[in-house]
Amino acid sequence: MQDSITEYRDLLSERKFEIIDGQLIIQARLPHRNHGRVESNVYRMFDKYFMGRKCRVYKDDTHIRLDIIEKTTDIKLPDKNKKDRYRPDIMVVCDRTIDTPDGIVGAPDLVIEIVSLSSMIYDREIKKKVYELIGVKEYWIIHHIEKSIEIYLLKDGKYVLSAVYGKLKEAPDEILEIFLGGKIEDSELKEEFSPFSFPDLIIKIDDVFEDMFE
Repeated sequence: MQDSITEYRDLLSERKFEIIDGQLIIQARLPHRNHGRVESNVYRMFDKYFMGRKCRVYKDDTHIRLDIIEKTTDIKLPDKNKKDRYRPDIMVVCDRTIDTPDGIVGAPDLVIEIVSLSSMIYDREIKKKVYELIGVKEYWIIHHIEKSIEIYLLKDGKYVLSAVYGKLKEAPDEILEIFLGGKIEDSELKEEFSPFSFPDLIIKIDDVFEDMFE
């Protein structure tokens, strides 16, 4: 029995895993190469920006410990989420008191998820609701397929879609229907923008989606 437990722990240490809605989710395969490209592109921008500053940026390498947040704060999570552990693609943490060896035990300042068909229901529904509940102030959903960025801001305890950037008018309507729930008539085609939480950081759209496989 002990050997089985040890093998299981070794498996988790080698593979990306999350606990979502109380269910253990182990990444069965590598994500699309463009997912990794976008993740690395965005991480480099934030990492360079925060050099010498108190905030830290993480790229898919630590968990938000909802199980600890539930026990140590006044936040009441739904029963199905009380033992959850989320591992965002990118997150920014400025409050160093919540940055612990056991993971992030409070709300990051900004969370970014890069969605795929397999992760969409988690990122757009389940995780989004929990991020809102624990108080993540800014949440991005990046779609590497049609090259867009949705930015949600927390207002009065609820997320409001504050901006959509990218080349949405170039995407087929069926792709927009799958990812955004419909056609975007008035999409933002700006060449650059700034995170609402860090207004002096300039992010160029082309840099986010640089060097992707066609």
